[in-house]
Amino acid sequence: MRPQRLAMLGCFCLVTMGFAQSPSLPERATNSPSGSEFAKRIASLDFTERENAIYEEITAGNVPHFLRTFCPVTNLGAGRTNVATFFAAPDYWAIGSDEDYFLTPMSPYTAQRLADRLGCTLPTRKMSDAIYAAASVKLAPSPIPPGPTMVTVPVFIEHNFTVKTQRLAEAKAHPLGALVAGDKKDVVITARLASITNRVAIYGWHRTNGAAIQPLYLGHTDAWVDYSHGIRFVLQQMLVNDGEKTVAEVLADPKLCELLSDEGIITNPRYPTNTPPVIPSQLNNILKSTVATNAMTANAEFKSTGSFNELVCNLTSEPGVKIFVNSPPRAEFAPAKPVLLIFYALPNGNTTEQTIGRNLKPGDDWHFNIQHIGAQTRWLRQVLTNRTPVVAYLEADSKSWPAWRKKNGDQVIPDIFASVKKL
Repeated sequence: MRPQRLAMLGCFCLVTMGFAQSPSLPERATNSPSGSEFAKRIASLDFTERENAIYEEITAGNVPHFLRTFCPVTNLGAGRTNVATFFAAPDYWAIGSDEDYFLTPMSPYTAQRLADRLGCTLPTRKMSDAIYAAASVKLAPSPIPPGPTMVTVPVFIEHNFTVKTQRLAEAKAHPLGALVAGDKKDVVITARLASITNRVAIYGWHRTNGAAIQPLYLGHTDAWVDYSHGIRFVLQQMLVNDGEKTVAEVLADPKLCELLSDEGIITNPRYPTNTPPVIPSQLNNILKSTVATNAMTANAEFKSTGSFNELVCNLTSEPGVKIFVNSPPRAEFAPAKPVLLIFYALPNGNTTEQTIGRNLKPGDDWHFNIQHIGAQTRWLRQVLTNRTPVVAYLEADSKSWPAWRKKNGDQVIPDIFASVKKL
């Protein structure tokens, strides 16, 4: 991390300030959806609908209480002649309640619209470093292997669970509302945005040694929103020496900009909000596939077979994959018996029913008496007493996986897996 001169302050109320230490937000309504409910809702929306839903939910006040009081972070200028205190959200922006919140990745377009509405800005690279240095809770980054599904809501949900688990482990020593860093990358403002359009600038995701995993990067289109992106709002109003200024004023001042910027002055520290992001076709195809799969799983229902005390669920995923899930009864699921989820891609030329198998009756096709995966699953559940086996049969519409892959590629396979994991 680049050397800095900074002082670290905890979250407290500065009684001499002439402005509130909180963003302009209505109270959270008692009937607002929880974070997990909202995340599930937007999983079946397209990109534009999802971004609009995020904006509407936040401006309606569906934000955890702990995010509403911002934390002061103080920087000293060279020679210690100037001192600045800005006020950052305690964590990355979330939707929901203190008990159930969803850290919400969003486009810089939506983030800037919200910042304008809340009286806030996004941080610079130098401010991101200062926030990390001042944080009382420094979480170790938890990356997910890169892949096409990293821009999809199911992966957002997966990472949210991981990060919340890390955060709750620190809650006794540092309750919600303490300044947290290390859990996401920052969407930042930078002088480089003046010379390049339709891009998002990301930086940060500091390791516990203070070094940022992500250098300042503007290689992604502004429609690229992945699980690692966090939105950290900073109040526009701040303190400089003995007076009040805005972050924008300080960044535009040649004598003061070093307090917040390591790039010199930034005269237009914001993202444009006049035009929504244009989604590249490849990214749009990934998102469309995910939306279709999530819509499919939203109404999925397990039903009893009436035999062997088993539950089953039938789904059809685009493009052309029949999914049949066989599960033990709900009473079999327990923390001491973690789920063993088995994906079984059917052999060419076989149906799901033939792969499950049964005792042959006169006139039955001989394929019913080859594999008997159903019987093998029941045997596995008897001998594997420390796990809960669940089998998902995957049948290509052409009954040929090589032909299906030649037609559709492998791009959507991880998304199919993710949809089954959500059931």
